[in-house]
Formats: sequence, C-alpha cells, structure tokens
Amino acid sequence: MSRDDIGRKVRRPRTLERPKVGVGPLGELKDLLYHLYMGAGAPTLDDMALHIEQLADELDWNAVPARDTIRRCIASPDLPPGQHDVVAIARSLARKACWDEGDAATRARDLWVKAHMHRPPGRPISQLSDPFELEVHRAIAPLAGGEDLPTLPVYVEREHDVELAEVASRAASGISGLAVLVGDSSTGKTRACWEVINKLPQGWRLWHPIFPGHAEALLDGVDRVAPHTVIWLNDIQHYLLTPPGDLGPQVAAALRDLLREGKVGPVLVLGTIWRHEWSQLTSSPVQAGMDPHAQARSLLRGSDIEIPESFSAADMVQLRAKAGDDSRLRQALQRAECGMIAQYLAGAPVILERYRHALPGAKALMEAAMDARRLGLGKAIPEELLEAAAPGYLGDPQWDALSEDWLDEALAYATAPCLGAPGPLTRIRPRPDAVAPQRPHYRLADYLEQLGREKRVTASGPKCLWDALVLYAPHSDRQALADEAAERFFYEPALKLYADAVDSGNAAITRRVADLLKEVGLREAAIEHYVVAAHQGDLQSIQNVADWLRQAGAEDMSAHFLEIGVELGDEISQWVRAEELLAKDETEAAIPYLTMAMTGEYTPAFRKLADIMAEQEGIPNAADWVKRQAREGGVSFFREAGEWLRENGLPDDARVFYREAIRAQSEVKISWLIHFLSESDEESRIDDLIHHIVTSDSDEKHPETEWLVRQGLVERALEWLRKWADSGAAEAAKTLSHTLRRLGRHEEGFAYYRHLLDGDDTNMLRHAAQWLKEMGRVDEAYELDRRAAEGGHPDAMSGVAHWLEMQGRYPEALMEYQRAVHAIGRAKGSRHLSLWAISAILERGVGMKGTVKSDVPDPLEKAVELLTRDQGVPTAAEWLLERAEAGNPVALKRAIELFMSQGMEERAQRLRRYGIEPGGRIASAWEPPSHGSEAVE
Repeated sequence: MSRDDIGRKVRRPRTLERPKVGVGPLGELKDLLYHLYMGAGAPTLDDMALHIEQLADELDWNAVPARDTIRRCIASPDLPPGQHDVVAIARSLARKACWDEGDAATRARDLWVKAHMHRPPGRPISQLSDPFELEVHRAIAPLAGGEDLPTLPVYVEREHDVELAEVASRAASGISGLAVLVGDSSTGKTRACWEVINKLPQGWRLWHPIFPGHAEALLDGVDRVAPHTVIWLNDIQHYLLTPPGDLGPQVAAALRDLLREGKVGPVLVLGTIWRHEWSQLTSSPVQAGMDPHAQARSLLRGSDIEIPESFSAADMVQLRAKAGDDSRLRQALQRAECGMIAQYLAGAPVILERYRHALPGAKALMEAAMDARRLGLGKAIPEELLEAAAPGYLGDPQWDALSEDWLDEALAYATAPCLGAPGPLTRIRPRPDAVAPQRPHYRLADYLEQLGREKRVTASGPKCLWDALVLYAPHSDRQALADEAAERFFYEPALKLYADAVDSGNAAITRRVADLLKEVGLREAAIEHYVVAAHQGDLQSIQNVADWLRQAGAEDMSAHFLEIGVELGDEISQWVRAEELLAKDETEAAIPYLTMAMTGEYTPAFRKLADIMAEQEGIPNAADWVKRQAREGGVSFFREAGEWLRENGLPDDARVFYREAIRAQSEVKISWLIHFLSESDEESRIDDLIHHIVTSDSDEKHPETEWLVRQGLVERALEWLRKWADSGAAEAAKTLSHTLRRLGRHEEGFAYYRHLLDGDDTNMLRHAAQWLKEMGRVDEAYELDRRAAEGGHPDAMSGVAHWLEMQGRYPEALMEYQRAVHAIGRAKGSRHLSLWAISAILERGVGMKGTVKSDVPDPLEKAVELLTRDQGVPTAAEWLLERAEAGNPVALKRAIELFMSQGMEERAQRLRRYGIEPGGRIASAWEPPSHGSEAVE
C-alpha cells in the first residue's frame, strides 16, 4: 500500500434498492431477481457484469447485458426489454447464491413472458389527445365564429395550479400522492388536472376506472396498477360516497393501501369533488358509533386543494395578457360576472338562462332530472323516466296546453348546445362495445345539478317522479333511492325500490326492509323478512328471529337459527346459545360455544369461562388460566382479566393487567383505574394514571376530574399538561383548557383555548362561542359564531341568527336561519329540527317578536304551540308533515302525537302505518311485500 493510500477512506459499494412494483407478473419477476441478488451477497455491478461474461463464454451466449442494463433489470420498476438479459442475470446470481440456476432461469423466462403480455390498467398519457374523454368541460364557441381555435381555450395558471404541480412533481420524483380539487361546478377542477398530467415525464400512464361501475372498476383493477400511473377519479364521490354498507369504504381502504410508502410507486391519484360531497365525506359523525366514512376521511385528510369560485385580480391580469390569442377568453372577459371566467367558458350562464326561460314542458324535464340526481339516481337518466316524471311538475293548465309532440320539443330545447358547450341535458352515446338501451339516456349538466342541490335541497319531488323511479331506475341506483325514500317516510316506494336487492339475496337490505316493516307495525311481514335475511346470512336478523322465537316459546326453532349464526362464526350467536344451555344447567355443552365466542374476542365469554373454571377447579387454577389466556388473547382481554382478578381477590395481579391495558392504550374505565392505581403510593403508578386521564378519549370526564381533586393531584396533572402543551402539542393545550373548564377555571382555560383558534376549524370556533356564552361574553361569542358561520357551520349560523334576533334585527335573523337550514340540507333529528322550527315561525310571521328565547327548552314544541294557537291544528300538522317529508323523524312522531291529542286517532294510525307521500300528505293504503321464504309456524 502506498503512502497516499494510508488513511484514505475506502468507498463501500452501495446496495441496489428494491423496486416498488405492484402485484402481478412484473412484481413477481422483480421479487425473484432481487431475492437472487441479495442471496448472492449483493455483488457490485462490475462483479455481476464480469461473472455474466464468464458464463457467456461457458454457455456460448452471443450477447451479455452491460452494467446499466443489469442495474435497470434489478432495481428499476419497469419491464426489462430483453428476455435474454433477464435470464442471464438470473442464472448468474443463482450460481453465486448456490441456488438451482436452471430453475431460476426458467422462472425468470416464464415471468418475463407473462409480464410482457400483461397490461396494467390505463394507457400512456402520450396517447391521450381528447380531454373530453376525461370529462373536461367543452368550452363555448366564439360568438363571431369562423376562427381556427384549439380544442380548449388558452390556460391561465392560478394559485391552485401551483399546489397541484407540487404534488405532481413529488410523484414524478418517486413519492406517491393524492390531490383532490374541491370546488363548485364548472370552476376548472378537471381542466387543472388535465393540464398537470400533460407535464408529467414520458412513460406515465393514466387509468380512469368507470366500468361496470366506478367503485367496482377501481376495486377490480387497483391491484394491477403499475408504477408511474395517474389514477383519474373525476367526481371522486362516485367512488367513495356509495350507499351504506356498499363499496365506498373498500375503495378508500384500497387507495390508502396503494399510497402507503413501499407498496407501489410512484402513483398519482387525482380527484375532483363538489364542496357539499367533500363535507359529507370529511365531517366527523354526529351520531356515536355511526361512521360510514371513516376510511374516506383518513384517505382524504390533507389532500384537498381549494378551487376558488372566481378569478382573482392577479388571475385577471394574466387572462388579459393571453386573451389576444383566443376570442373565447376575450368574450369571457367582457361578459362573465364577478370574475367567474371558468363558469362562463363552460357555458354555465347560458345553461342557467336556458333553464330559467324554458317552456313548461322543457323545464319539467330539467327539474325532474335535477331532483332525480339529487335523490340518488346515477348520471345516466332514462328518457322514459323523464317522460313519466315530467307531468308531476306541471299544473293542469300547463299539461293541457302541451302539444302531442311535447316530449320531442322539450328534449330538442334541453339538449341544444349552449354556445358550443353541452346544453342542460346531453344525450349519452352508447359505446360500441356496450349494450344500447331501447330508449336514449341523458346526462344532466353539472351546473344544473349543483343548482338543484342548492335551491331544491328540501324538495322531495312529486309523486310522479317516485313512481317513475320505481319503474325505470337502474338496479345499481335503487338502493340509494330507496334509502332516500325511507328517510322521507315514503314507505311504499321505498319497499318497491328495495325489492330488487331483497330478491337478489342482499341480506343487509332484507333486514332493512324488515326493520321498516317492524317500525310501521307489520309484525308478521317483518318476521318473514327477518327469516329470509337470516337464511341469507345476516347475523343481526338471525338474532332478531331467535329472540322472537324464544319469546314465543319456540326454543327449538330459536336454537336452529342460532346454530346458523354459530356456523357463520358470529360470536353473539355463540354466546346466546351458550347462555341458553347454561340456563338449563348444561354447562359442558355450553363450554364449546363459549370457547368459540372467546376466540372471536368476545370478552364476556372469556369472563364466563373463567367463572366456570373457578367453580370447577378453584380460583388459583382459574387465575392461572385467566392470565395465560389474556396474554395469548391480546389487548382486548387485558382489562377483562384485570377486572376478573380484582373481583376474585387478586388485586396485585389485577394491577399488572390494568397497567398493560394502559400501555396498550386500551379503553379502560377510569373508575377501575382510580380504584386500583390510587391504592399504591408508587410514584410511577400515580403518573400512569395522570397520563391516562389527560390523554384519554373517554367521555367519562367528571370522575377523572373529581378523583384528581380528591387526591390533591390537580396541579400536578395541570403542570404535566402545561409542559406538554408548551412543547407544541395542540391536543395537550385542548385537554388542558377542557380540564380547567371542568374545574370552573373558565378564564384561565379559555386563555389556552384561544391560542388554538388561529385556523379555520369551524367546530372549534363554535365550541369557543358556546364557552364564551357560558361566561356571559355574548358579543364575543357572536364574533366567533360569525367566523364559524362564514366557514359553513350550520349551528354557528343558528347562533348568529339567535344573536341577531335578540337584538331585534329580525329580517337579518330570518336570512341567517334560512342559511342554516340550507347548510344542513335536510333536518336529521331533533338537534337540527330547531332550525326548521325557528325558520318556519319567522317565515309564517307567527309571534315574530320574542318567540324564540334562549330559555325555551324545545323550539319544536314552541312552534307547534304557536301554529296551533294562531292557525289551528291542520296548519300545525301540515307544517310537521312538511318537516317529516324533508326527512325529520321527530316531526313525524310529533305529528302523530298531535293527531292523538286532538282525538284524531284514525289519522294518527294511518300516518304511523302508511307514512307520507310527496306533497306532505298521509299516504294512501298499501300492502306489505311478500317474499317466498320458509314460514315460521
């Protein structure tokens, strides 16, 4: 070694990174090559090239791969172009790794052929030339005509394009990403996506899953997605916002899995969505335990890019500079109102004008389409449905005045282009490979659809529409429509729309029908459907039928249905079956059922088995079994083991499992922790408890605080929280403020909470406003409510309205109440019914001053009282039925009570039995559906 080499750092060859490739033959090929490479000791590229040359001489190969080719074959996610290169590398590495080189070569050869023939979903972006195929809006035609203009107007980049470009740039550099453009109709969301994909490097693909259904297509192909793929999810709500129990959560989970680091990459998921649907998918659930969009919320968190409704002043400067090259832009500059350039270019104002000035027949078609889409019909609207529904939107004079060719005339008007852009309705041309329907289907313009969702938000549509939906809605849309009908208490159309799902064996829908029949008092029909659902495998229906049979004294039949649940692995059925046997003192027969339920992590079965063992073999043996099973069973058994051990006189063993539950962040009742951990003077155990209390998500707030007070540990806990909050933990600051509030230290607590209000979290603003009201700082509360209301929070709008009303500013209050009603969409339960009640009181002018005070406990009751007193029972009942028709169960119940209190029992019974029909009337008599099923005698 020379003197110059002394002390020189020797560079260690870098190991090749494993490529990120999806499921499929290419992924298997890359896995094989990488396993061979690592098995051979991760040789350098030079070593591999030299060894392959030596093999070439030995095996008389004509050509060998160079260093770069070897690197790409092993470390690149792309398919190697030459099969012979792959085979040579596999054989060489197998020899180095002492593997069967003949087997390795054969597998590599076969996988290369499969990968070469395999085509991942989508196609190269370089082959995409038609933006309209990806649902970019067509632009208006120039007024003058005759110009040779590009397909799309010259693009003006705006602030959201910069955000989107950053996500795309990260994807191009190898980091997968999701961007969802959120904005109103025709604001440029899809166009922005089109522009950004055309800036991606060569080799990227685009996949737009739509057939046979949006969610179905994505789930069918997501496992075959290749690296460097854009997944195009225009109107992402069609993939995620599916009917309850449907595919939306699966789609969200699949996309989350795809985007995980190390899964497949890079991929870029692009989505667009309207604000209303974004709010539905990302808002926290109101009802505890009901969270159908948890997966979607996790997927979408932090992915939104806001698309403004109008061009900013800076955008308009750019637009003027580029307008000289495109007369459509000049036209938009001259005619678009309030900077709404994108909407004008998409023809939105012309579409709106066409709708507003339509003759009755054409307007009826448009409004039928608007209502049908809003209520759950898919994008393809059958012509026969429009024809059947339209009469319901016309009065008798209008209907009588129509010509014999009214439908053709109305369709011609509604489908005529608007300055070159599609009209209010667009006829859908069937694809060559699709089965053409007997009559045409139409697509409603996005702008009109959004208008319908905003302006007709509480309208249920006329009876003709629901009759048409029952007759002509496609199978894929009937469940969503049925859910909507059921929420509005349109029982008869709901049951008819559910019928397809019941007949096709959808157990969840069959149970839903049974629940509905039970609700209206049709016990025998409900039981019939529960039996059908039970045989279809619905676990809840199995339990419902078994309970009914047990109550009827048919214990053998009850056991029969429970055995169905047992076979399906339902731990509740196993538990109930065990309880039945234990009630007969058949302990040995019950033990296998308890064991099965415990295997399914049903903890009461674990406790029951422990009790049986203690009775049979003594507490020491049972305790050993409990501890062993808890360790093997995992977190869910820790707290149960602790409780059982405590109850059986083993507190020291119990503490061990409580501590394990705390460390695992298992849900442990605060009362249990207080009882056990506070018995010890060990500092670590007290700290364990304090840590659990201040970080717990439990709603058991008061026992925590009271215990801290009793133990004199309040300041210690607060000191711990202050340190945590000072480190920048927002959750700690929030918990600290809530703890101080529970202790009555409002000013100190609110001072911490105020620091969290810098952002636009409307829920926190609303919470702070309520807190200020408790402190008597009403005017400050109004300011926070106003900020939250500007962000779209309906309860904050109500708070602003109430403040305005207390100031005597009634017209402004009315407007704010109406905004709140609009923001809610449709009343859901008593929490929101107050908004309907207040708004209706003000609208009707009943008791304008002083009708709603902060000390009125139930605004609904006040509304009914005032309406009954001033306008009579029929008016109050009519108002309640209108609210029920909008989907409010409290209003329906109150209407029934009102009829009963006024001696109108027959009307009350009819309302309870038949529900209502569009127009807010008690529905006509109907008979329950029957289903061919095994009778329960």
